[in-house]
Parts: sequence; structure tokens; C-alpha cells
Amino acid sequence: MKKHRRGLRRAACLLALAMCAALLCSCLHPGKADSYTAAMPVIVVGSDNYPPFIYMNNDSTPTGIDVDIATEAFARMGYAVRLEIIDWEQKTKLVESGAIDCIWGCFSMDGREEIYRWAGPYMVSRQVVAVDADSSIRSLSDLAGKTVAVQIRGSRRRWRCSASKTATCSTR
Repeated sequence: MKKHRRGLRRAACLLALAMCAALLCSCLHPGKADSYTAAMPVIVVGSDNYPPFIYMNNDSTPTGIDVDIATEAFARMGYAVRLEIIDWEQKTKLVESGAIDCIWGCFSMDGREEIYRWAGPYMVSRQVVAVDADSSIRSLSDLAGKTVAVQIRGSRRRWRCSASKTATCSTR
């Protein structure tokens, strides 16, 4: 067991060193990278404000996990990304009108397979119910008769509200 852990630590260290070397090498010609991305066609990506996946930083620039993933994925396909924070309820209209080129950040394809062309999942996540550590709630069935706070929009609300048929869903 110790030998296995030592091997994992060694692999993690080698990976970290390789990443540092790549970052240092990429700093050798900073103007070259800027001119390369400037020559790329721009794709406008729409997503809603959903920290930590995508949100506006202090400079009013879209930031977050999805921003990093989208930027890298589209760069590998030869595109520069311009991310727009959108009203999620308007996503279909925005794509159809050409205001954005694609939608980023859908949580489920279920029931929407024919509406959009899907690139496939880029991340796997799960929904959870968070309670105080001292709470007697240990399963979804323990929510019976309780009031559950949920997100107002999207499939996440539908999932949480349908998870416990006897809980009251509150969007306050």
C-alpha cells in the first residue's frame, strides 16, 4: 500500500513539474501567443451566471471553471472565445437569432435531445442536499414535511422538487 501511495505521489510531482515547465516555456514568446489567438475566428458562447462555473470577476470579465474549459476546448478547435452572461430562459432565442453561437453549461440533455445539437458532456456533477452537521436528515425521505430551498430556474429546481414528493419547495 505504501509503495502504491509513493508511486502516486511521484506521478503527481512529475505532472506538476511538467506543467510548470510548460508554463515557463509558454512565457518565452508572449507576443506570439497573442497574435495567434488574435488571428482565430471568434465564437460567442452564452452561459448564465452560475458560480463557480461562470461568473463575473471584479473586472467584469467572465471567470470560472467553465470559462477555462471552454477557452481551452475552443482554442484546440481553432477558435477564440467571447463569453457572454445571458438570461438562461432566453438561450434558445439568442442562438436562433445569432446573438450567440452556442450555449454552454446545460445540466441535462433529457427531453432536449431534438432541440439542440449536443457536443456531449464535458463534466459530470451531481445534485446534493446540504444540511447542518447536527441535523437528523440523513436521506431524501427525511425531508418529508420540511421546507426545502431550491434554485428558481432550470432542471435543478425540477429535480429537487421531485426528489421528495412530501417536501415543500420554497424559492424565496
